[in-house]
Amino acid sequence: MMLKRTLIVTAATCLCLAGAIFASASAAEGNVAGASVAGQRAAADAPAPVQVAPAGASSPTQPVTTETKSLYETYKKEPALTIVDIAGRNTKQIKEMFYVHKISKAIWKDMQGKSYHKGCPMKKDDLRVLRILYYGYDKKHHIGEMVINKKLAKEAKTIFYKLYKKKYQIHKMQRIDAYGGDDDASIADDNTSCFNYRNVDGSSNLSKHSYGRAIDINPFHNPYVHKVNGKWKVSPPKAKKYADRSKKFKHKITHSDYCFKLFKKAGYIWGGDWYTVKDYQHFQKV
Repeated sequence: MMLKRTLIVTAATCLCLAGAIFASASAAEGNVAGASVAGQRAAADAPAPVQVAPAGASSPTQPVTTETKSLYETYKKEPALTIVDIAGRNTKQIKEMFYVHKISKAIWKDMQGKSYHKGCPMKKDDLRVLRILYYGYDKKHHIGEMVINKKLAKEAKTIFYKLYKKKYQIHKMQRIDAYGGDDDASIADDNTSCFNYRNVDGSSNLSKHSYGRAIDINPFHNPYVHKVNGKWKVSPPKAKKYADRSKKFKHKITHSDYCFKLFKKAGYIWGGDWYTVKDYQHFQKV
């Protein structure tokens, strides 16, 4: 009997110990699982690690930008009449488009036999190239270019800058060499120009254009009117309707015109005030 009781007690004790061990294992497993879930939540809530780029390396999140060229740098090699995009440009950059420079070898070569001929009283160093912006009939901004007497270049630059700011319209402005030095072809194309070695039309006297001291502005709408054999002649011929200055039309130069006022203030003489001829396009300085 004692043996049986001992075995029963021993068996019961083993069962109790086994249950305790199982409960402890389950609790430990639960704790591990709980810790794992808590760890995942903590990891999810933690901020992303910051990646530090090596020294000298550019950040992949910052775009690399290049400096925008100035108007001058963008258009300095472009020919006259080129349309210029001034969007987003400041006053300083626009003003830099008005400048004077010496005649380059390429331009001097192009002038030969066109606007410049043997016997011209002006030397290369007496003349300058004036580059500007002008506001066209098309209401766009264009590059203008003319050769002018170096003594008048800076003040002419100032005059054209003021005209530009007022959006005073000029049809075209390129060196008369583009027309082979032919004044008739230039004014027929309504081209604003300055230097051209030639005589006064119908005369043996040198024109002030030969000295780079005369500028013709919008010549088609402001023609040259003079008498030939007692009859009035209009140059260019197709501009005859603009010779009647009593009529109203665009681009007409008068005493109330802003262009006239600027040149007059700078000491220029206007051909529209002459008596024997009327040169409405013409401003000259002695």
